[in-house]
Amino acid sequence: MFEIAEGGDFYRFVGRCKDLIIRGGVNISPEEIDQLLGGHPLLAEACVFSLPDPTMGERIGLAYVPRSDSDVGIGEVADYLRGHDLAVFKLPERLFRFDALPRNVTNKVMRSEVREQALATLEKEA
Repeated sequence: MFEIAEGGDFYRFVGRCKDLIIRGGVNISPEEIDQLLGGHPLLAEACVFSLPDPTMGERIGLAYVPRSDSDVGIGEVADYLRGHDLAVFKLPERLFRFDALPRNVTNKVMRSEVREQALATLEKEA
């Protein structure tokens, strides 16, 4: 989504209508990765989203709810996705554990809310 800046001299990007991740100029569909992760035996829920990155533009984050009390590591997720022939550049680079993913009234995961919560976690870590 774009907005016209005051004076109408330029446009400013303020968000996107679709949840596309653009990493190093390559378009990545988070839904593709979400669908693959739906079958992961250690994950009850998973949602891929974009994280800002000064070099690549965006990086791939993964919010997940584990099936058990134990954490899931990035290596386990990457191995699973590589085993399902996902390209290396589409692998999540940062994991965020959630108790439950936020959902809207139609029970769809609210990817923008997941992203906001993950960014807040990163700010606390900094």
